[in-house]
Amino acid sequence: MTRMKSTYIRNYLIFIALSVFFAGSLLLITQKQKKEINYANSWVVHTTEVISQDLDLRLLFEDVLAAERHYILTGSAESLKKSKVLKKKLLKNLEVLKKTLSDAPEQADLVAKMIAVLNAVDVENLRGNWSEDADEYEVMLQKKLAIRANAQEMYRLNELFLRNEQNKFQNRVFELLNKNNEFLKIFFVSGSAFLIILLFFNSNMLKFQMDRLKVTEKLEVTEQRLSLAFQAMNDGIYDWNIQTGDLYLSERYLEMLGYNADEFTHEAEAVFALIHKDDEPKVQRILNEYLTGKRESFAVDFRMKHKSGHWIWIDSRAILIRDKSDNEPLRLIGAHRDITNIRETEKILLKQKRSAEKANLAKSEFLAHMSHEIRTPLTAIAGIAEILDSKNDNRPEGERKLVSTLKNSTESLKDLISDVLDISKIEADEMNLLEEEFNLKDIFQDIYDMMSVKARARDLAFEFDVSGLTQTQFKGDRHRLRQILVNLVGNAIKFTEEGHVKFKAYTEENKVIANQLYIEIEDTGIGVSKENQKHIFKKFQQEDSSSSRRYGGTGLGLHISQRLAAFMGGEITLKSEFEKGSTFTLTLPYLTESESASPVRKKIQEEAPSPDMHQNRVLVAEDNEANTLIVSHILEDLQLSATYVTDGEQALDALTQKKFDLVLMDIQMPNLDGIQATQRIREKDIRVNGYPIPIIGMTAHAMTSERDKALKAGMDDFVTKPFDIAACRRRIKLQISKIYG
Repeated sequence: MTRMKSTYIRNYLIFIALSVFFAGSLLLITQKQKKEINYANSWVVHTTEVISQDLDLRLLFEDVLAAERHYILTGSAESLKKSKVLKKKLLKNLEVLKKTLSDAPEQADLVAKMIAVLNAVDVENLRGNWSEDADEYEVMLQKKLAIRANAQEMYRLNELFLRNEQNKFQNRVFELLNKNNEFLKIFFVSGSAFLIILLFFNSNMLKFQMDRLKVTEKLEVTEQRLSLAFQAMNDGIYDWNIQTGDLYLSERYLEMLGYNADEFTHEAEAVFALIHKDDEPKVQRILNEYLTGKRESFAVDFRMKHKSGHWIWIDSRAILIRDKSDNEPLRLIGAHRDITNIRETEKILLKQKRSAEKANLAKSEFLAHMSHEIRTPLTAIAGIAEILDSKNDNRPEGERKLVSTLKNSTESLKDLISDVLDISKIEADEMNLLEEEFNLKDIFQDIYDMMSVKARARDLAFEFDVSGLTQTQFKGDRHRLRQILVNLVGNAIKFTEEGHVKFKAYTEENKVIANQLYIEIEDTGIGVSKENQKHIFKKFQQEDSSSSRRYGGTGLGLHISQRLAAFMGGEITLKSEFEKGSTFTLTLPYLTESESASPVRKKIQEEAPSPDMHQNRVLVAEDNEANTLIVSHILEDLQLSATYVTDGEQALDALTQKKFDLVLMDIQMPNLDGIQATQRIREKDIRVNGYPIPIIGMTAHAMTSERDKALKAGMDDFVTKPFDIAACRRRIKLQISKIYG
C-alpha cells in the first residue's frame, strides 16, 4: 500500500514539472509569435477542456476498475451492479468527448477504440481466473493510455509547427504595429491562469486517488476479518482451480494434518494421496458425481493421514463454480472440519448400545428362565389351593380360613409375578400385541362372570351396562384388553367398602378419526386425592402407604394398564374425589367395520351348552408330576378320560396307537419338546371327526414370543402356568365343541 502511495505522488510531481516546462516553452516561443501564440492559446483552452473531461473520465474509469476488482475478489452482487452503472456512465461521457474531437479524427478514432475495448470486457466472465485477467487488463489499459498520449503529442507537434509558421507571419505584422509588449502582458496573464487550472485539476486527481486508496485499505481489513472468521470456525478452507490445477490451502487446513505451509505441496494429487484407501473410492465417486451434475451438493466424511501417522476423520463440504458459457467446472471452494472426536464418541456410544442390548437380552433370557422356574412349582401350589377351595364348604372353620388364605396368597403371588414380567417386557420394548378380530361380548361376559362373584363376596352392587354399544366386533389383543379390564374392575371392587361398582361400555362415532370405544369403571370407594392423581399411573404408586397396608397390592396394575392402553392406541383417564369414589375411563379406537350390538341383557351371551364330555379322550403330555396332578383334577371335573405321557416321543407313539379328541401339550419336555411334537403331529395330519386334532399348549414361560412360537408350530390355543382353572375348563370345552359342535 505504501508503494502505491509513492507511485501516485511521483506521478503527481512529474505531471507538475511537465506542466511548468510546457508553459515556459510556450512563453519563450510565443514572445515573437503573437498570432501563433493566440492561436495556440485557443488550443490550450480547448486542450484544457479536453484534459478536464479526460481527468473526469480517468477517475470514473478508476471507480469502474475498483468495483470490478471488488466483485472479482468477493463475488458480491452489489459490486457487480455498481460496476455496470459506472460503466454505463463512462461510455456516455466517452461519446460526448468523441463529439468534441470532431476536428481531431485521430483522437476521435482513439476514443472510439477505447469504447470498443471497454465494451469488449465482461467482468462476469473474468471472475473464474481473475488474477491473470486482471494483469492483462492493466497492460491493455496502459497501452490505450500510451496510444492516446502519442496521438496528443503528434497533434501538439503538428500544431506547434503550424503556430511557428503563423507566428512568423504575425510577428512581421505585429512588429509593424508595435504591440508585442501588450501581447506579452496578455500572454503572461493567460499562461499564469493556465498553470493555476492545471494545478487545481491535478490536486483533485490526487485527492480522488487517495480516496481510492482508503477504499482499498478498507477492503483489505474486510478480507482480514473474513480470514479471522474462518479461523474462529476452526474449519480449513481450500480453493481448487480445476482448469489450472492450482490449489489454495488455508493455514488451518494444514494444521489439521500437522503441516505448515512450507512442508506441504499445494497440489490436488498430494491431498488425494492422504485419503485412506478404503475411503478414496467413495470420495472419488461423490466428487465425480458432483462435478458432472449428478449430485446437487458435495458433502462427504472420510479419513486423512496426519503427519504423525495416525488417521483423522474429516467432514468435507464444498460448492462448485461453473463457466456460464459452457457450464464446465472451474473452481471447487470448500471447507474441512476435523470430526475425529465426534466419530470416537459415536464409536463409544455404539459400543455402549451393543453392550446394553446384550445386557437387555441377558435380562430377557433370565426373566424367561426365572419365569419358568417360578411358575412350575407355583402351578401345583395354586392348582391345589383352588381345588381345595372348591371343596371348602365341608371343612371346619379353621381349615376353611387356612385354605382361603392359601388361595388368596397364591393369587397375589401369581399377580405379582405377572406384573413384574409385564413391567420387564414393557421396559425392554418387548411387549408385542396380537392383532386379531374378536367379539367384545365374549370378553365382557368373562369379566361379568368373574367380577360379579367378587362383588357379591363384598356385598357390592355390580351394575353392567353395554346398551351404548353400536358395534361389538373389535380388532386388537384380546388377552391384553381383558387384562386391563380385570385390573380396573378388580381395583374398583378392592377399594370399595360399600355402595356399587358400575361397568359401562359405549361407542362414539367420529367422522374425523376412527370410532371410539369407551369403557367406564365407576365406584363409590376411597377415591384419589387431587395431589395424588398425577402420580397414580406411575410404578409402585397407590393413594398412600396406608392403602397398601390395608388393601394390599404392589401399585403396578394401573401403570401396566396405562402402558397397554397406549400400545393399543388409547388411554386411561381418571376422575375422582377423595373418599367419594372414582371413575376410570378406557378409550380405544375401533379398527374394524361396525357390527350392530345385540340387545343388551344382564348376561351378555348365554353360555353355550356343554358338549357331551364323558366320551371324549384327552392325551396329556406333561413331565412334571405336580402339574399332571392339577390337570388330572381339571379333566376329572369335566368327566374326561385321559392318558398321560412325559415327553413328545411318547405323545406321538400314543397318537398312533389310540384315538384322542384333544391334546394338552407341555412346551418344555425332555427328548422331544412340545413345539417339535406339535410340528410332527401336523405333518402326520392326525384328524378327529374330519378336523385336525386340537392341541392346547401349556407352559410356564410367560413371554409373548413363546406364545407366538407355539401358535406358529400349529397349536390351537395356549395356557400359561400357574393355571387359571376356570379358564382352562372353558378352553378345553371350546376346542372339543369345535370338532363335535
